[in-house]
Amino acid sequence: MPCRRPRPIVDRSGLIIGCIVAPPDSPSYGRDAEELLDIFVEESESDAFSSGELRHKRGDFPAVNFGWTLPSGFQHPINLSDSRHRAKIDRICKSSGFRQISGVQNGAFAFWNPGVYDYQKKRVEQVLAEKSDRPPLRRTTPKTAFPTTACNFRRVCCCPHRDTQNCPFGWCAITALGKFDHRRGGHLILWELKLVIEFPHGYTILIPSATVTHLNTPVADAEIRMSMTQYCAGSVLRYADNLGSTDKNLWHKNKALYGQNQADRDERWRMSLGLLSTVDDLEKGRRGRSIAAMFQ
Repeated sequence: MPCRRPRPIVDRSGLIIGCIVAPPDSPSYGRDAEELLDIFVEESESDAFSSGELRHKRGDFPAVNFGWTLPSGFQHPINLSDSRHRAKIDRICKSSGFRQISGVQNGAFAFWNPGVYDYQKKRVEQVLAEKSDRPPLRRTTPKTAFPTTACNFRRVCCCPHRDTQNCPFGWCAITALGKFDHRRGGHLILWELKLVIEFPHGYTILIPSATVTHLNTPVADAEIRMSMTQYCAGSVLRYADNLGSTDKNLWHKNKALYGQNQADRDERWRMSLGLLSTVDDLEKGRRGRSIAAMFQ
């Protein structure tokens, strides 16, 4: 059984590049997660899924994305909206389980990766506050740092993939939901890291999904395993850095800022590494609380 205490995933230099978080030790969380699972099971029977939602690069299972993002070819961020799934999305977002899990995902992100969390949250808030003629962007929860949520239905078994449209140094938050034997199936595999991680119902794992190839093992035929993820496209952060423009539009409007941003990107990898923390960094940043004790 995975440890009930949170566990960081660290590289050889000690940088925290992901984390594993057990469900909060709260009866209400357990009940709410079960309620959300029941909603997922009921909504997964819908026949409204398109062929693209049923079969995609992550696997052969229904997936619905909602919230807001900046898709390729668009001039500004948009709400992800599909009338076929409006009732389904509203039901999920109004559930206590969705709000609780979103809170755990955001809290773990802020705690284990405060530099990247602050970097992302600042830019997400900047885009949300932008004065524009476009329709207001809809958050999935009031304080989330993630613009977009994906709900993966039925018997989710992801193929090996990287989410290359996401911020390369950002984290994707994944929470497993289901009724399955986590010792026999549903493991999360982080390919380049050579890690195979037990991933029970209600647990949350955060990983840099754009840079690490990941997949999960299947569960037994009589079992179900679904998931809820939150993520941020890299285009959203670039749009914020461009002060409300795509790269192409910024080149026409402000060549000086465009040139500066392009020059900055040559060093972006160094900046992004500087945002990551070690356990020692977190220890020094917390007064009167021993983070190291959480791993014992």
